[in-house]
Amino acid sequence: MDMPECPVCLQIYDEHEAIPRVLPCGHSACSSCLDRLSSSSAQSAFADTIRCPACNQIVPYSRSKGPTALPKNIDLLRFCAPSPSSRRVLHDPEPKQAEFLKFPCDDSAWGFWKDFIIPADAISTEFEEDVATATLARKIKENQTVRLLKIGEPCSQGEFKLSYVARAMDSLRNFKNLDLIVDAPNKQRRGLCEILGLWMMNSSLFLVGRSFPSDLSVFLERNPQTSEDFGFVKVGLETCEAMVGLHSQGLACGCLALSCFRLDSYGHFSLDLIEVLQVGRRLRESFAEAHGSCTEYFVSPELKVELLSNESDSRVDSAVGFASDVWALACMLVFLVSGDVTSSLRKSFQGTRFEILVPVLESCLNPDPESRPGVHTLWRSFISLASGLENSVPFAPETLPAEQLLCCLVSSDLCRAEPKEEAGAESAAELRTISLKGHQDFVSGIVEEGGFLFSGSYDKTVRVWSLQDLTLVRTLRGAESRVMAVAVARGGGKRPICVAGDGGGFLYAWDVAGEGEMKKWRHHSDWRYSGVHSLAASRERVYSGGGDRTIKAWSLEDLGLVGALEGHQSAVSCLAASEGVLYSGSWDGTVRLWSLHDHTSLAVVHQAGASVLSLSVSGGLLAASFDGGDLLVWREGALLASAKPLGGAIFAVALHGRRLFAGGWDGTVLVQDLQFDECGGPAEMRLLGSISSDSVVTSLLHCRGMLFVGSNGDIKVHLQRGESGRE
Repeated sequence: MDMPECPVCLQIYDEHEAIPRVLPCGHSACSSCLDRLSSSSAQSAFADTIRCPACNQIVPYSRSKGPTALPKNIDLLRFCAPSPSSRRVLHDPEPKQAEFLKFPCDDSAWGFWKDFIIPADAISTEFEEDVATATLARKIKENQTVRLLKIGEPCSQGEFKLSYVARAMDSLRNFKNLDLIVDAPNKQRRGLCEILGLWMMNSSLFLVGRSFPSDLSVFLERNPQTSEDFGFVKVGLETCEAMVGLHSQGLACGCLALSCFRLDSYGHFSLDLIEVLQVGRRLRESFAEAHGSCTEYFVSPELKVELLSNESDSRVDSAVGFASDVWALACMLVFLVSGDVTSSLRKSFQGTRFEILVPVLESCLNPDPESRPGVHTLWRSFISLASGLENSVPFAPETLPAEQLLCCLVSSDLCRAEPKEEAGAESAAELRTISLKGHQDFVSGIVEEGGFLFSGSYDKTVRVWSLQDLTLVRTLRGAESRVMAVAVARGGGKRPICVAGDGGGFLYAWDVAGEGEMKKWRHHSDWRYSGVHSLAASRERVYSGGGDRTIKAWSLEDLGLVGALEGHQSAVSCLAASEGVLYSGSWDGTVRLWSLHDHTSLAVVHQAGASVLSLSVSGGLLAASFDGGDLLVWREGALLASAKPLGGAIFAVALHGRRLFAGGWDGTVLVQDLQFDECGGPAEMRLLGSISSDSVVTSLLHCRGMLFVGSNGDIKVHLQRGESGRE
């Protein structure tokens, strides 16, 4: 098919450089040519006029406003394929999933995690190192470095491409208790290093925490005589306080290393949960490869038994818990004094001012976990020791340990190299596509009725498909021009009637169960913008919107004219009927509401300069798309949400419950979820993902768990893998 072109410069129309503008005579030319024609005729005797390059008539033209004051010829734009530069490249090239798809995250989980997901461009690498261990610069806060822990593997390929945030959410389903780990530093603000959130790079999910340049090992290098000054007491107090803070949130480490305690710029120690998880991973690898040859970690006897038996899991009834941290912490303190955890405890402390700690340390190193004291007991011993030293300021820990262990980090899924999928978990991107082939040009409209799909096309046909097996049932012919809109009506229990409107202003009606054309008539015949642009059906009538700026109502009994609804100032581009209300959108930028009972005007919910291209109604929600790429949603006449998710015109929009599908100029169908409360507050549009199309998306329909996407020549049916389309 030849692409439409400007009659003056012969440039193919597009949405950016050669935008087709409709003159009052009905002919079109690109904006650039109209601007040049206006400049060349500036000295004309007729002010604010221009001579049409097609019919040579003098027509009104505002030189002050220029070509932007004229409406775009949306019909011509539908024929035009987008240039490669105009096609929107999504931020997320990797695929994945959507309730026509089963999204793996519920609303409560989204509400918790969305604030912890760091924007994709918020972090940049500084060094050519492994990203999992590199020090990274965070752009959100200057002069702040972060640590990364890789917790999610790359997503699998599929038809549906999850958005950046949705991919991060999808990766979370493999991990239990991650919310406890992320939120613990927020609830226990002193003693635990801050965890900033989650970040994705190349579809791999990372846990991001604040990084400090020094740890306990560096502190020992700078203070080799720790056992002879206040440094040991300082380390003992602050490491115990950090551990008490962790236990108060129901979390336990399971094992420790000197690198787990970080020294901030004020000289205080904090427990780094990301380093604890890293230590847990290295410990697992060490036991798997060398059966426990790991001298740099402080590991309790019960943890060694569990790792050697290879039966460790995230169950809270594991033998590893709070008492394991008491053992590890006591071993670390002995190491600070003696430099060797295998040396005699009493011999190492004998004759020092720390000798009073020997009894409590011995109890902490009891082989029986149930006989060990809590960390707060060890902390009290350091308080007693500190009270005899100068410049000591004793203070009590903020909270005591929790009564129940919720998660041990070394036994959690985060310490496993490859987290296991939960039983019954389904892949988020399990989407397959079926093509309904038969049309030879753009699909202008898709509707469903009685188990059948009706599609109208610029190839002058309406095709009927079975939704049971997605096969072609019948082709309805007879239209003299391209079919611009299609609707199916079933009134009074009668057989369905398919109505189509074409670009020449004719309406056609077929008895779907009968043979041949039922009726053909013409009533939209305005000479400036001829054509039937939109159709909608109620239980009693069919409504048609035309280029003559009116909406006509037709009786289902005899298809006679019932009345005309007037108010729009340009072509009525889209119609939708639901629950006693007729919704209409126009190239004049307005969205109007009419009563189906007496055809009176109810309201104008929107009025702007951009042309309205599509409407969809579902469950009290109204969605509208515009040629500027805007997407608006109303509830009961009040604006609920607005967004501009695409860079070009959105030709088609479809609502299904709270799911919103939008597609248009860039050949992408976006799937969004509307999040709102029932109190009338503003809604949030969360982008779940996208589906790519081969060309401009001209029509959309969601029904029976399937998404139908009409474009140039065929209809793509997207459905969950394993479904056949049958009821």
